[in-house]
Amino acid sequence: MQVLKKMEWERIRHALDKLAFFEGFSPQAKRRLLDNHAELVVCAAGEHVVEKGGSGSSFYILLSGTVSVVVEEGTPPVAKMKPGESFGEIAFLTDTPRNATVVADENVILIRIDRTMFTAMTPELREKFKDQFIRKLVATITRMNRAFSDQSR
Repeated sequence: MQVLKKMEWERIRHALDKLAFFEGFSPQAKRRLLDNHAELVVCAAGEHVVEKGGSGSSFYILLSGTVSVVVEEGTPPVAKMKPGESFGEIAFLTDTPRNATVVADENVILIRIDRTMFTAMTPELREKFKDQFIRKLVATITRMNRAFSDQSR
């Protein structure tokens, strides 16, 4: 995993405008996020971004490339994620070990935010992230309810 230098970030700013995760963020909020509260990391294809059972001290937002979520080694992925999707929030918010391994399918660029960065954010910026976490949780519950309903028939 490689951390990008700040001078390389300017080209990333424009990518944020195209991702649904950042739709509710003002241009100033996106600038503050990149300037003060995030790390940009690059992972090579096949690299583990996070490991099941590892520390949940940070969460990630995928900017480019795709990743696979694997719960048990040697089993098919339970999910594939694309740019604009986030992962690691559950372990981050609950301070529990990671419940899956996330593997880069190709070279990927991600935003990594740790607890220190998150705590240092303005309340407005933290609320934007919480709003996104809630949207993701609602979408997951809705998807699971549909799957359960389909199985009950």
